[in-house]
Amino acid sequence: MEKNYKISDQVVKSKVNYAITLMRSVCGQKNSIDRNLYLNNLWKLSGFKSNSAFNKHFEKTIGISVSAYFDEILK
Repeated sequence: MEKNYKISDQVVKSKVNYAITLMRSVCGQKNSIDRNLYLNNLWKLSGFKSNSAFNKHFEKTIGISVSAYFDEILK
């Protein structure tokens, strides 16, 4: 069972890293990003089952909230 737990942790980390890649690619464009619409759909694009699960795992993996991270890369 411990091996399955580690695999699921790796999958979650990969999904979070994919979300970061998506955020950075959109932020590079910077022309009229609808921040709320984008963040509300990011969890779906990243493969999570719910927005709350995405936010929880993102914060656990990266250490800050999705919104705070997005704001940082927009600067």
